[in-house]
Amino acid sequence: MALQSKDLLIELGFNPKILGFKYILQALDYLKNDFMISCTMSNKVYPYIAELNNVSVVSVRKSIKFAIDGAWKKQGTELRSKLFDVCLGNYAPSNSEFLGIVAKHLYWENLK
Repeated sequence: MALQSKDLLIELGFNPKILGFKYILQALDYLKNDFMISCTMSNKVYPYIAELNNVSVVSVRKSIKFAIDGAWKKQGTELRSKLFDVCLGNYAPSNSEFLGIVAKHLYWENLK
């Protein structure tokens, strides 16, 4: 799933050189079996990633948000429109919204 997640993020306009990209991949790996956990980002996902990387929970949250906002400033892609426009329009999603939608998409793609 890691390669598939990485390719998907790049297609959505994410820069693989920034720290938030790495944290998003780790979060998606954590969420791969239960994407509903994304509803409890602050309690489970952020602390997990922070511990893996020996950083603060706040640093994880900010880095992920920075990555999402940076990708959203780029021109929209067809995939982004397919995954997000129905619920968000042109607004950048929150961390929880983004990770929940992408994790759900990856989950269903892997079932095909």
